[in-house]
Parts: sequence; C-alpha cells; structure tokens
Amino acid sequence: MWRRHHFAAAPAFNAIMNTIERSSGLIALALAGSVLCLASAQAQEANGRYVMSPTTDGFLKLDTRTGDVSECRRADGGFRCTLTPDERTALQAEVDRLTQENASLRQSLAAAGGTPPVAPQAKPAPNTGPSDQEFDRALTLMERFMRRFMTIMKDDPGKQPDHL
Repeated sequence: MWRRHHFAAAPAFNAIMNTIERSSGLIALALAGSVLCLASAQAQEANGRYVMSPTTDGFLKLDTRTGDVSECRRADGGFRCTLTPDERTALQAEVDRLTQENASLRQSLAAAGGTPPVAPQAKPAPNTGPSDQEFDRALTLMERFMRRFMTIMKDDPGKQPDHL
C-alpha cells in the first residue's frame, strides 16, 4: 500500500495513485488471461500435429497444419493410411485449368484479329402475376367469405357450431 503525500501536487498525485490501485485488479486479470491463452496454445502444440478420430474399421487422421485427412485401416500387422481425396483442391485445379484455357483462347482470338464475344444481356422476367380478372375474382370470394363470417359472429358469438 502506498502512503498519502502532503505537498502542492499531492491531490493530483493521490488521484493517480488511487486510479492505479483500483485498476491493478484489471491489469492482473488481463495478464492472467494472456498467460492462459499462451498456455492453451502451447498445450495444443504439445498434443501434436495430428488428430485421430475412430471409425468403424480404423480411424481418420487429420493433419492440423495442412488440413489433409487420411483414412487409416488395419492391414498386414499394422495400419495403412491413404490420403482421402480433397474435393476443394480438385475443384480449384479445374478452375485454374479453365482460367488458363480461357486466357489462351482469348490470345488466339486476338492474334487472329477478332474481338472476344460480349455476353448477351439477360432479359427481365415477364410479370407473371395474376391478371386483373383473376385478382377481382379473388377479392370477390374473400369479400363473400368475410361477410358470411361476420354474419355468423353477429348471430351468436358464444354458440358452438353443431357439426363440431
């Protein structure tokens, strides 16, 4: 604990010391939180690079650094792991191939003196809403329904229908 001072700047000094004293708990909490985060990261690193998950006939091995997944099955006195196909890399390879093909086709077209075709503009979809006649018919039916319902409610609102 610090002691209070009695000099010209003492009120400001004492206020600063009080603030430091009150915020020391927050500083300690922040320091403890950062130590826990660091410990968690070190514990995860200590657990190793691979995560194993059991399956019915072996286990899956996940490489936490690269994201590769291998399927491991029992074979000839041990386990044999094979890398599972990754759809993401296959799709990215196809996108890259098509991009290169498109670029080479554009270069060939430019060398021949042509211009690349312009994509056609999409036409707006026609209005497929109901016609005026269909709309008027629907309103007429709804009006009849509401009038009949209101008549029933005015006659005897507490009476239960016989057929229920």
